[in-house]
Amino acid sequence: MQPMTRLSRKELVELIEATEAGGNDATELRNFLAQLPEEGRPRQPARQGGGRLLPEEEEPLRDRLNREVGDLFDGGITDEIEVRCKDMDRDHSIQELQVMCKNAGISPSGHKKKLAAKLIAHNSAPMEKAREIRIVRDETAFDEEPGHPALPEGVRYPVQYKEIKAIIDGIGHITYIYYPSVRVGHIEVVDIEPAYRRRGFGSKLVQFALDDMRRRGIVKVSASIISEEGMRLLKAHGFSFVDNLMEARL
Repeated sequence: MQPMTRLSRKELVELIEATEAGGNDATELRNFLAQLPEEGRPRQPARQGGGRLLPEEEEPLRDRLNREVGDLFDGGITDEIEVRCKDMDRDHSIQELQVMCKNAGISPSGHKKKLAAKLIAHNSAPMEKAREIRIVRDETAFDEEPGHPALPEGVRYPVQYKEIKAIIDGIGHITYIYYPSVRVGHIEVVDIEPAYRRRGFGSKLVQFALDDMRRRGIVKVSASIISEEGMRLLKAHGFSFVDNLMEARL
């Protein structure tokens, strides 16, 4: 006989009928049948007396998110969305996620991963526009005092530099400077909104800055390291450690 747990509902009914037709007791089989979901309906997780899910039958995260907020996404919760929800759950407290929801005009009710999913759905609208990177600041100024880590020794002050800020609307920005007279540049800030991190936008901005400085005749770019994540991002673009900075040659 097939293992009981592998029988379909129809097969179990047939087994009960055959057992009873042979004059045998099928009470246990009927009890097992009563626990099975109807055909086409998923079995609900077992719950304790207080309505809490039993640990060994905890509802999978994706099933829970699909049940609660799946209708916010075309096609429901995907692998990518599930991973992003877990990342936001890890990186933010529930209070931070609630504030982010309030600021976005979203109901701040629900558990952390549900809040993360609602934020991801809300922020998905700018995604097509997010492919565009545009410069919003291009200013000329003069560095009056020696000491900027990007500059080599022997530079005469004041020295002219250009400051550039490029953005992806609603996603993040990068700020970088370069010194035309000595052909060096420096990445100062790369900042991505929490809901869009680990999705390649920081890399797009860094590459944009490097390409822009290369076109302007810059041959070496440095950057200060403020996080392990920033270090990995810069290494992916050819930077390596030189003294207290990371540098790349263009």
